Amino acid sequence: MISRVLLVDDDPISLLMAKEIIHNECFSDDVIIAMNGVHAMQEIEYLLEAKKTDINIKLPHLIFLDLEMPIMSGWDFLELYTKHLHERLPDTNIVILSSAISDSHYEKIKKYPAVTRLIKKPLRLEEIESLKRTHNLKKYFS
Repeated sequence: MISRVLLVDDDPISLLMAKEIIHNECFSDDVIIAMNGVHAMQEIEYLLEAKKTDINIKLPHLIFLDLEMPIMSGWDFLELYTKHLHERLPDTNIVILSSAISDSHYEKIKKYPAVTRLIKKPLRLEEIESLKRTHNLKKYFS
């Protein structure tokens, strides 16, 4: 089981559905939510800072990221994350979870090393099961 998942999406219905599937499929028992990229960056920075004084703080090992959000889009989040956080969170994977996935997105994500997959919303049971078997996540489910 993944110790902590961060869901980044501005749609409360999508968040609720994703959180339920993640819990029901024993994918993670700790899901934190950010409604946009700015909130997600703040949450990650807070956790990194807190971990300096408390080794029991869990960092997210997986981030589900929507692309189209107000304040800071998923693309803008990826730029900042890659520049400022990727090296500090080498075990964290990002899965794009968006209703707007096009062929050009598959090419564009290649410049973001933490992104491991694109999934079209809504998050489904089959996708969770598939993620459990991917090379970079299966260690959490063995």
